[in-house]
Amino acid sequence: MGQIVYNGELEGITQGFEYAATVATPSQEIQVHADKFGQAGIANLQNSTPSDKPGQAWLL
Repeated sequence: MGQIVYNGELEGITQGFEYAATVATPSQEIQVHADKFGQAGIANLQNSTPSDKPGQAWLL
């Protein structure tokens, strides 16, 4: 079940970056913050190797 939470958190972070890319000016600094679940999802991406777990392809 935790994987579903991570996927949702990572989707929200992705949407934040995508939105920031559309509204930011070249010299503007944008920060996207993540709670503990978003941070755990990012760490999971950094530490995981491709697998056959459900949702793995979508996550990557």
